[in-house]
Amino acid sequence: MITNIPAWRHYIKYYQDAYRLLFLSIIVSIGQSLLVVPLALLVGYAIDEVIPARDFYLLALIGGVLFLLH
Repeated sequence: MITNIPAWRHYIKYYQDAYRLLFLSIIVSIGQSLLVVPLALLVGYAIDEVIPARDFYLLALIGGVLFLLH
């Protein structure tokens, strides 16, 4: 996995003064990735359940939530 330890130590020195910013960007990236899960679940629910039931109000509501999450 991590085979070249000296190279990684050299690379980490570039971020010596920016650990907080680096940590924040990692947290934001993880959060953004986690937002994809509800989007996929809502789209699947809309296609499998809401559209066949012809529930246009719920479909519009799901569309609004998808718009806000995206």
